[in-house]
Amino acid sequence: MSVERRRGLNPRVAARDKWKRIEALHRLASFVSAYRTALLEWRRGVVGVVFPAGTYLVRITHNVACTATG
Repeated sequence: MSVERRRGLNPRVAARDKWKRIEALHRLASFVSAYRTALLEWRRGVVGVVFPAGTYLVRITHNVACTATG
């Protein structure tokens, strides 16, 4: 079995404009950081944890609160 070398591209973000892509990558990193923090708190049993806007599966399956989209 041959293994293909991984590339440095992230398929979640695509844009022709370099600066728009960088901005989108920063927004994604901010979301991931906020989500991980909220998830850790929620798993520890903290009551009233608010997940970032864009959270879907946990919101639907466990009825958690999310920030409003802005």
